[in-house]
Amino acid sequence: MVENGKEDLVEQFRSYLDNLPPEPMVSEDKLDLFSFYSELTGLKNEVKIESRQVKKSLTDFQSAVHTLEENSRQDLQFIREQFARQQSKAAREHEQAVPRPLLLALLDIYDRVAAAGQTVVTGEKSFFARFCSRERKIIQAMREGQEITLRRFDELLAQYNVTAVQTLGMQFDPQIMRAVASDDDPRLPDGEVSAELRRGFLINGEVLRLADVRVNRKREQA
Repeated sequence: MVENGKEDLVEQFRSYLDNLPPEPMVSEDKLDLFSFYSELTGLKNEVKIESRQVKKSLTDFQSAVHTLEENSRQDLQFIREQFARQQSKAAREHEQAVPRPLLLALLDIYDRVAAAGQTVVTGEKSFFARFCSRERKIIQAMREGQEITLRRFDELLAQYNVTAVQTLGMQFDPQIMRAVASDDDPRLPDGEVSAELRRGFLINGEVLRLADVRVNRKREQA
């Protein structure tokens, strides 16, 4: 009986301890406003320092990007200049591969073929050609053959960067033309090329042969 009473008391005490409310946590350190303000001020200063560092990093990055872009533009310009010089050098070497006298000789043959073709085109037909279809066919075949030859000459000259000088309707230019005769045509401006007597040519933009032309010169009226 006594033993049961002890166990009941122990059980009641255990139940009492289990049902006790938790004690409030009491901090040993009291709130210090001065310390809190000091820490807040230090945090603010650190944020400012970090902001300045970030801003400086962005500025350095932008400067680096600008430098890279500038270097890229300079490199691209250098590459273009190098390519242009190489092209010019290749053109000169290509020109030197064919001697200038040989090119001039080709131009002389070109002139003869062109003159022969002009003769065929503008020549008067014979009396028999008006009634003979065979002669007309022969003349037509000659004209076509000369046109093919002239086109082949143009292609050959183009391979060596040889181009013809445009003269008709242009103002006289002593750098690329040579005046061998003059006209007095009131319909044309003074100094304009009225006729091309021999075609001129350039090679790589430089004079290979001057063009012989007739230049219109207006006479002063008395």
